[in-house]
Amino acid sequence: MYDIGRIGCLELLENGLVSAFEEALQLMEMNDEMKKKAEHGHDKEMPHDFRKDKDAMHVIIEMLKKAEAADRTGGFEENYNARLVLANHFLDVKGYHWLAEYLYKSCYRILENEDDESRRLKALQLLGLLEERRDNPDVALRYMEKAIVMANKASLSPNDPIKKELFQQLIEMYRRLGSRYFEREDDFTLAKHSKSVFYYKRAALLAKTCEFPICIAFIRKP
Repeated sequence: MYDIGRIGCLELLENGLVSAFEEALQLMEMNDEMKKKAEHGHDKEMPHDFRKDKDAMHVIIEMLKKAEAADRTGGFEENYNARLVLANHFLDVKGYHWLAEYLYKSCYRILENEDDESRRLKALQLLGLLEERRDNPDVALRYMEKAIVMANKASLSPNDPIKKELFQQLIEMYRRLGSRYFEREDDFTLAKHSKSVFYYKRAALLAKTCEFPICIAFIRKP
């Protein structure tokens, strides 16, 4: 354990925050595992070691303090918000996308037993957008499609802003995948085997379902 990481963990123990300390150790183990995966070519991004990063270690320790304090008082919203803010921060920091993923997932788990559909949907939405950014389209679609299924089952109004945003983003995700595969196909690709047609159709059908205006043009390359 490096000096910055050791000091941060000792600070948690000195304050009697055992759960936060254990989670810090868990994150360090995950950090090592992600680094090994990247070294063996199983991850596209080489993660930074936050134990060597004073600023990263500081914000992680502060988040863990807030999270345990909230957990002790039953304040799931404070726990959720502390993790969400930090996840959004690391979303834009190279080498820390793995940590953003962990935090978004922890946000979702916090809400599993709470009656808060909008926040649950938001966590899945952010996981989907993160995986798209990491160029993992299949994983991104699983998160977004799961969110859509949940949104349809939930007692949310058709005009709920999170629900509308989810539908719009999944439509755009399908369209981007359609465009990506369109560039790889040639004039002899059969329509029934065309991934671009498949994703454009998914976009059009979803738009029709939620009554979003959308224009899909199936134009073959010259």
